[in-house]
Amino acid sequence: MTALLAVLLEPAGLLFTVYASRVLSMSPVAISTLIVVSGVAGALCYLVGGYFTDRFGRRGPAIALTIATAAVASLSFATGARGFFIGNVLWSAFASAATPVFGAWSAELYPTRARATAEAASAVAASVGSIAGLQLVAALSVSAGLGGAIELGGVAAVVGALILFLLPETKQQPLPE
Repeated sequence: MTALLAVLLEPAGLLFTVYASRVLSMSPVAISTLIVVSGVAGALCYLVGGYFTDRFGRRGPAIALTIATAAVASLSFATGARGFFIGNVLWSAFASAATPVFGAWSAELYPTRARATAEAASAVAASVGSIAGLQLVAALSVSAGLGGAIELGGVAAVVGALILFLLPETKQQPLPE
């Protein structure tokens, strides 16, 4: 899941200012405003994610927030400047809300003796997905344009989110030994 989500989020995160300035002709002030508003939304939604994971468990919120993150990140590149702005704010909000959910879930999925290895493997998977995503965008942008290439990464991210259905709910379960 981590690798597939990174196929979308790494290129989208690295290239959103390029897209905003070159394709949408947004000014530096508008791009900076977008970054600030997204940061505030992300900070507030981080707290919401903690609430969600405490009240509703890990699995459901993780799946919902990951699909929402993938959808709005991908679709923000399919719209004009207004949709791009709103999509980026929502992308930041959903991704930030997912952070405490995944923090709790990943700590509860693995036994203590394997937790560090699992987290390291996840980091490697994210790196591989990031590289694959950037290469995919480079190859597809020739025919689909920058926005279209990033949008296509959303398919991989949604598939990654669906893989989460294979993992168990861990809320109020004993920690694995």
